[in-house]
Amino acid sequence: MPQPALLGMAAVNEHKSSLSGGMLWAAARQGGCSATLSEDMQHGRRLGGVEFVNPFAPQAAAAMATLLDA
Repeated sequence: MPQPALLGMAAVNEHKSSLSGGMLWAAARQGGCSATLSEDMQHGRRLGGVEFVNPFAPQAAAAMATLLDA
């Protein structure tokens, strides 16, 4: 499996994400996470099986409740 840094850079190139967003996604993906919290990525966006949840978005309450119950 590729290192998180290589996956993160691929996300930057392929999905036009920020470097920090790409690295966060890569670490979450390799860690087997289904979701991660980020205010920098679009709320509800999915990449490679990982959903980004912006905890400050008005519509985040339902997603946060689901994540906390899991």
